[in-house]
Amino acid sequence: MLKKIILISAIIILSLSNNLRAEESGQNDMPLNMGIYLRGNVNLHTPNFITEANYIPGTIGQITANTNVLGYSPAAGFVINIPIAKSLYLSGMVGYSGVWGTLDVQNTNNTPNTLKVMIHQVEFSPLLRWKFLPNLQGLYLVGGGDFAYAVQSQIGPSNTKIDSLNIRAGAKLGLGYDFKIGKCTYLSPEITFAFPLTDVSKSVNYKTWNVPQVNVGVNLTWGCPKKEIIPEAPVFTPELSTGFTSVNFFNNDGNINPLERIKVQEISYQELFPLIPYIFYDENQAVPNPKTQVFNGSDQAGGFRIADLKPNAEKINQSTIDIIGSRMKSNTNAQLTITGTKDIVKEKKNANVSTERAEWAKKYLVSNFDINPERIKVIGAESPAKASSIRVEDGQAENRRIEFNSSSSDILEPIIIDQEKVRLAEPAYIEFVPFAKSNENITEWNLEIQQGGKILRQFAGQGKVDSLLWNIYPNELSASEIPVDYVFTAHSKSGLESTSAGTIPVQYFSFAQKKSHQSADTTISKFSLIVFDFDSPEISAVDKEILIKNVVPAIKIKSTVKIFGYTDRIGSDEYNQQLSLKRAENARSILQAKVPNAKFEIYGVGENVSIYDNNSPIGRQLSRTVQIYVITPEK
Repeated sequence: MLKKIILISAIIILSLSNNLRAEESGQNDMPLNMGIYLRGNVNLHTPNFITEANYIPGTIGQITANTNVLGYSPAAGFVINIPIAKSLYLSGMVGYSGVWGTLDVQNTNNTPNTLKVMIHQVEFSPLLRWKFLPNLQGLYLVGGGDFAYAVQSQIGPSNTKIDSLNIRAGAKLGLGYDFKIGKCTYLSPEITFAFPLTDVSKSVNYKTWNVPQVNVGVNLTWGCPKKEIIPEAPVFTPELSTGFTSVNFFNNDGNINPLERIKVQEISYQELFPLIPYIFYDENQAVPNPKTQVFNGSDQAGGFRIADLKPNAEKINQSTIDIIGSRMKSNTNAQLTITGTKDIVKEKKNANVSTERAEWAKKYLVSNFDINPERIKVIGAESPAKASSIRVEDGQAENRRIEFNSSSSDILEPIIIDQEKVRLAEPAYIEFVPFAKSNENITEWNLEIQQGGKILRQFAGQGKVDSLLWNIYPNELSASEIPVDYVFTAHSKSGLESTSAGTIPVQYFSFAQKKSHQSADTTISKFSLIVFDFDSPEISAVDKEILIKNVVPAIKIKSTVKIFGYTDRIGSDEYNQQLSLKRAENARSILQAKVPNAKFEIYGVGENVSIYDNNSPIGRQLSRTVQIYVITPEK
């Protein structure tokens, strides 16, 4: 006996172990399965009838049955479980079911007696099984109909057939649990309760008499999941293609148009570049980043010289401190105030950084240009007097700076480059819109612009390619009609390379060509003198004097003055376009008051054309400007 108990316990433990492992791996959902069931019925007889004794041979007088009794009987048959949805199955059970028991009855003289009952029937139960607990997938709720047809019945000591048996109809509800005991084998203990909806017999001799049942049993079923057909993984073939969506130029209003050619003219040219009186710093740093501010040391031989500066506003303003040092050395009467500031967001807790920035600049000027330290005053401030927006990262970066202010205007005056012969390109701003399409990451791309084998400009990056703006510098293109070639190359993660190229025709006009064609020579003066405060169209008194001093003398009676307004990228396109137009209008008002007979044209470009790199504080400062072209024919 003990050995049997140990063996049965081991089987149950093994089944539970397999089932739990299946649940952990998410493999407990059964496929379609079928098998057998074996059940024991606990029959709850509830008789309440009086019948004549002679109706049941072997009995005497009237018989009364009104005592509830228990009876036990077996049931066995076939079962099938069909999955119809996740965790939901349609089940069917067909088999034999017995309704057995011994009724306690009384004769007319109240003499106790018993009547043995045996009903043999074929049962059919259509059911639904629902696995309602996701974390315990073996447990299920079962319910549905319960029907049976009696094929044989016996009652009483003489085994008389029960009169007018009903087809049993009822409902069934219960719980069960699926144990996976083999690769395709399931053992499912189950307990249900059957509610009768009909009496045992339709005869008045047995009214009323029904038999609820408690069914305790087990299902043993077999069903193998369909062999999962794992599709062959598609062979990954890396792909990469490149090209150009368009190549465009910007007209005077900043609108985009398809580019057909570049016109290069040789003209007399003068350009003035603004000197921004700021040096910008990285977060919590007291020394400028050498990538944004170039330090050439003193202005002695072999050192820094203003005359060596290239005609490029961004390059010029990367040498701010050396320009100021050189001019302070020449003008020994000039006094200088250096104010250090910080952003009040990320540097709020750094109390000394503003002063440390200003002190570094003073030390640099004293050490490298031999400036008397008494001529330089240092101030540490919380934030700039005219701060940029602290709500955006760009504005915060611009507030991390030092500001220069001098008693002499020549210390911070614009840089003037004046040349008799300069080659200017029209249009001066060209937009390339390349693309690189791939089913994997783009690890590297490069746009190279060249003329006659000479590389003029290169752009490089990774990942997505945005539109690229080429601002053509004076004299950047050669004095010829050699076309401009551009080549875009991209590389993908797997090492694929794709290249696309194009050509832009160039039309060149030299001084000699103009004379042979009897075309009037033209002098163009370009002024980028004013740098506006953040979000402001107002021209300061200092900038007004710069305009009058530098621009007005270049305007002649036959001159055409074109004024282009620009902004940085902070703010909406529509707002910035209106702001840039106001800046151009304010500059025109000052110049027109001095030279009313000249022809003026104003354009609000906004941020449509990024004339300077808006990824840097210097570029954003320079973008808050108006560019003034004074075009004067010589005849």
